[in-house]
Amino acid sequence: MRAGLAPLIDAYKEVWLARSRPGGLPDSVAHIERTLASYGDGGGAPAA
Repeated sequence: MRAGLAPLIDAYKEVWLARSRPGGLPDSVAHIERTLASYGDGGGAPAA
């Protein structure tokens, strides 16, 4: 799942900038990055 989510962040940024103001992008991307971090490095337990 982690490997599939990571490349989507760049695509999400492109779509966001095409449709929305850039001001909210960092907060929006942070939600996705926290989800990505919760998958850890694939070694089992989620990252803290």
